[in-house]
Amino acid sequence: MDEARYSAPVSRVSAITAGLVLTSFGAGFLLLFGIVAYRLFDRPPTRDIVIALTILGALGGWLSFTGLRLVTGRRRRDGGLFSPWVLRFGGFLLLAAPVFMLFARPSLVAMLEAGALVSAGIACFVIANRREQGDV
Repeated sequence: MDEARYSAPVSRVSAITAGLVLTSFGAGFLLLFGIVAYRLFDRPPTRDIVIALTILGALGGWLSFTGLRLVTGRRRRDGGLFSPWVLRFGGFLLLAAPVFMLFARPSLVAMLEAGALVSAGIACFVIANRREQGDV
C-alpha cells in the first residue's frame, strides 16, 4: 500500500471549502447555544438542557476552531492541524464513547457504530505516534 498517497497534502481550494462548511456549522451550533442560554436566563435549566448546552458549546467551538484553521491555512510544523496530544485526547474520547453507547442502548446498530468509533480512535493514536516520529 502506498502510504504517501493517503497522507498527501490537500489542495488549498478543498481546505478552504471544508473550512467554510465546518465554520458555518460551528457558528450555527454556537448561535443555537446562545439562543437557548438566553431563553433560559430567568429560570433554572434542567439536567437535560445543561447537557445539551454543553454538547452544543463544545461541538460549536471545536468545529469553528477547526474550520478557521483550515480557512486561514495555519498548519503546524509537522504538517497537521492538531498536535499529537490533541489527537490522543480525541482518540481517547472516541474509544470511550462506545462503552457508554452500548450501556445506554444495546443493539446491533449501536455495536456497528461502536466499531466505527473504535477504529477512528485507534487511527487518532496511530497518526499521533507517526507525527511524533516524523513519519507523516
